[in-house]
Amino acid sequence: MAWNNYLGPLGTPNCVALLCLTLFIYWEQWQVYQQLNEREGQLAHELSLAQAQLFPLRKDNARLVREANELHREAIAAAETQSASARTAAKTQSQLTSAVEEANFLRAQVEKKLATQVDACNALQEQVQVGT
Repeated sequence: MAWNNYLGPLGTPNCVALLCLTLFIYWEQWQVYQQLNEREGQLAHELSLAQAQLFPLRKDNARLVREANELHREAIAAAETQSASARTAAKTQSQLTSAVEEANFLRAQVEKKLATQVDACNALQEQVQVGT
């Protein structure tokens, strides 16, 4: 039997040494496990603190986003109002410019007509003076 030969030379002192080594390895693993559990607890606590601190910041951020959106809408409305006012002013200016040009044209025609009538009046005065 081959397995008897294998176990035979192991002997009691070697079994005790193997058992001690196995227990030592398990002990080391248990300590590492305990350290990991402690670290996990610390990290969980830090995470809960961070989340507690983050909640008000998220709330403030949401409020600031709402305010920024409202200001953006107001800025767009103001720009549209200003643009409409500018278009109205440009239209009014164009109408006034046309009215001024028409008034100037009519004034020039009245001046020509007046000059013609003044000349005719002067000619009549000369005729009246020559005839008297």
